[in-house]
Amino acid sequence: MSFEKSPFNRRALFKIGAVTPLAVAGVGAVGMGLALADGSPAPSGGDTAVVDRDLARTSTVDTQGASEQNPELDGTPAKQVAGYITMAAATWPDDIDAPDVVEFQGQDVNTGDFSDWISAELMTDIEERATDAVWIGPSSAVNVRAYRDGQDISEQLTVHLITTSEAGSDVRLASSGGGTGITRILPATVTPATGAPTFITRQEWNAGTVKASRLSYAKELKAICIHHTGGSNTYTQAQSPQLVRGMFTYHTTTLGWADLGYNVVVDKYGQIFEGRAGGLHRNVAGAHARGFNTGSCGISVMGDYMNIPVPTAALDAVATVAAWKLASTFTQDVYGSAEWTVNLSRVKRTGTYQMPNLFAHRDVNYTDCPGDTYYGQLPALRSLVQQKLIDFKSRYPEHLVAYVNGGGRGSLGTVTHVRRAEGAYDVTRLTSGLILTAGGRTTAHKSPFASDWKPSWGRPLDDTTGTTQRFENGTATKANGKVSFSPSTNSTPGPRHFIDVPDNLIFAHEINTLADRGVIRGWPDRTFRPQIPVWRDAVIAYMYRIAGEPAYTPPRRSPFLDVDRSQPFYKEICWAHSTGLTTGWKVRGGWEFRPYQPILRDAMATFMFRASGESLANVHFSGFKDVNSSLIFEKEIKWMGWAGISRGWDDGTYRPFNNTTRAELAAFLYRYMERRGLL
Repeated sequence: MSFEKSPFNRRALFKIGAVTPLAVAGVGAVGMGLALADGSPAPSGGDTAVVDRDLARTSTVDTQGASEQNPELDGTPAKQVAGYITMAAATWPDDIDAPDVVEFQGQDVNTGDFSDWISAELMTDIEERATDAVWIGPSSAVNVRAYRDGQDISEQLTVHLITTSEAGSDVRLASSGGGTGITRILPATVTPATGAPTFITRQEWNAGTVKASRLSYAKELKAICIHHTGGSNTYTQAQSPQLVRGMFTYHTTTLGWADLGYNVVVDKYGQIFEGRAGGLHRNVAGAHARGFNTGSCGISVMGDYMNIPVPTAALDAVATVAAWKLASTFTQDVYGSAEWTVNLSRVKRTGTYQMPNLFAHRDVNYTDCPGDTYYGQLPALRSLVQQKLIDFKSRYPEHLVAYVNGGGRGSLGTVTHVRRAEGAYDVTRLTSGLILTAGGRTTAHKSPFASDWKPSWGRPLDDTTGTTQRFENGTATKANGKVSFSPSTNSTPGPRHFIDVPDNLIFAHEINTLADRGVIRGWPDRTFRPQIPVWRDAVIAYMYRIAGEPAYTPPRRSPFLDVDRSQPFYKEICWAHSTGLTTGWKVRGGWEFRPYQPILRDAMATFMFRASGESLANVHFSGFKDVNSSLIFEKEIKWMGWAGISRGWDDGTYRPFNNTTRAELAAFLYRYMERRGLL
């Protein structure tokens, strides 16, 4: 149930029989070998396709099957479209009234039996006159019917037949009980810090790309808005990512929205999916509740909960996300309220008024969402959220205490970025201030530079609302809308980036400098782990960042057998292959990259030489006594010594077959960047 005006001409999108593929990732689909309604092959490997069909040109058939919400329609004729399909939606022209009911019935691809009728939620409060996309399961045909005032108006509709497919990561995510969003840093998702729930990131569920320029952000989070998606509840845990991809495709491709409408999607098993891009740590404006998108977090449970309750696992997941979002923005009472000003048509109420900190979609728009039974569960949900808020307050009090002691909203403003790790700090950014934790100390500071602050600045030394502020490591100034920072020559150093990188550690300077530049990262516990081997995929990610993160669209098909779109650094690895930085290993059936294998020092030399673009012609170096013509990368290793990037060991060896440690990697990258004039 999402509301966002499309910048496109709707009618231009609704071409009869047009197929719009969305390249995501993965391996074979359930429908492999089956054809879509227009005769083209069904998608696979996580791809999604849409076939648009004008029902006025579609055959009418007799139907059977129960319709729980509309029993008076049992046995009535319907339009039928054959072809492999997993989800469906419908739209109608601007010049006709909306139908009272739109229903879909899928024919099971294995048994040939038709399901019960599934009612689609009508999105009548938006510019696009449409239903939500509903899951009907893998089907070989779909029946569609629509009624207004008891009259069949099916032929006035365009049906959008959405076909999803299984990605290689789907089953793995389900079997692991969810994503790993808070245990590793993914390039597409900033990882929130203390207390964040485990969630499946956009990269993990294989979201398509969106234009960041079309997204917007609120200065504060006022409320949680509760939804259900509608559709069949028969999906499996491994099929959940397909539902999210299908909704994403429908919202962005058919309706022309900027992104998936919801901020968070939860399945009936309790899996939490990151929704709209921009990061769960920010107040991203969604497209889920007309008049209330900016300032709310839309959480939708997949399925129809008109007549059945939301399962306990899903309800607990919704409560966990809601409590974390509210607690992270220092809202301590789910039973409180916030002021809203709404001056739009097609909403239940306009003007300025108070709304609860957690409300349902139907409270503000003309819709049945989130279903009668789920709506009846809201008191229990609020109680559960409040319990979790109390738990958050007791377990993670530092930033809340600092916020209150620092003057709260009146002094520091509202939260724009919830607490997360940045360099050596845990940071909460507010409209008028910063809350910083490092070295066991948490402090709140009034600052006009909250959105521009960098960990290398250190803590503010004073509170101000002016255009100049002193920090531990220099002074920030704002003039003509531009911010500049002047480092101090005698400033007090801020805390180290990593608790296991003391100042006297060899390569500490190199490690901290690269961390300042955002090239290398550590673990959420603020460790760098300098002596452990570094994996091949991480090296490529670092090289991509050093290259300035050039614009690059990865191919739908991986150049490597052991790298697919579920791999955290899929884009970077494909980029490295396209630039000749890596070729991998030749194996039967193709090539392998071996992303999770430690990189040897000889391969490290090769990566760095290829990235440099230099020539081996003038390289003359004999400083490594264990490097000779028997080595495949002899010249590249000698280039490392000649260029001053590697100095080897005191015994005169390079040790080409040793694993490269993270500390050694930092030294190599630092000297490489120094040679290239990047430091």
